[in-house]
Amino acid sequence: MSVVRCITKLPVCRIEGTVVHGFKRGSTLLDCPTANICTDHIQDAIKGFKKGVYYGWASLHGTVYKMVANIGVNPSFGNEHISVEVHLLHEFSQDFYDENLKVLILGSIRTESKFSSLDELKTAIHEDCGIAEKLLDDQEYSSYKSDSFFMG
Repeated sequence: MSVVRCITKLPVCRIEGTVVHGFKRGSTLLDCPTANICTDHIQDAIKGFKKGVYYGWASLHGTVYKMVANIGVNPSFGNEHISVEVHLLHEFSQDFYDENLKVLILGSIRTESKFSSLDELKTAIHEDCGIAEKLLDDQEYSSYKSDSFFMG
């Protein structure tokens, strides 16, 4: 079961849920594999969330990684349901379906957009990752890597 706790100051939002199978577009089409969090139980909570690309930290198996997340409907692909797709800025040798993922959102990079081509979308995604890398190295955001949300 997924849980969402949104607040008005840093961190912006905490999301916890099980990694589920998605459309595999991140890993096959976009060179950016994502961990899709089950949103069955949080659709109402994320419905009012501003659709877009976010940055922050995510914990998997007790290790905390930089992350970029898309929360929205993926307008370039015409999805109907809001999804939470998290790209951990780390190379993994295997999938981690059915594992618990904790996501701490610290800020927004851009609003969700419809792109005219896959290349345009891939370029934007890689720029988003670069922005997140730099921001999360900043002391204002790096301290959240040890947030109590990730403990326990």
